[in-house]
Amino acid sequence: MDSRARHDVGVAVAQFAPGADQELNLSTMRALAETAVARGARIVVFPESVSYTHLRAHEKLMKLVC
Repeated sequence: MDSRARHDVGVAVAQFAPGADQELNLSTMRALAETAVARGARIVVFPESVSYTHLRAHEKLMKLVC
């Protein structure tokens, strides 16, 4: 038998549609993380899009185009 100890780690993947309101995004992430932890997760993964807002990208694009 393998002498290494087995450690199970609960992992959750959280998904939501982030918007331009960073405080709302963080609040949503906090709530999703708390729910995941309550369900046994020790790691919660969010998609990279949570740090991206479409509004800002659109504004940057408009500055480049205009």
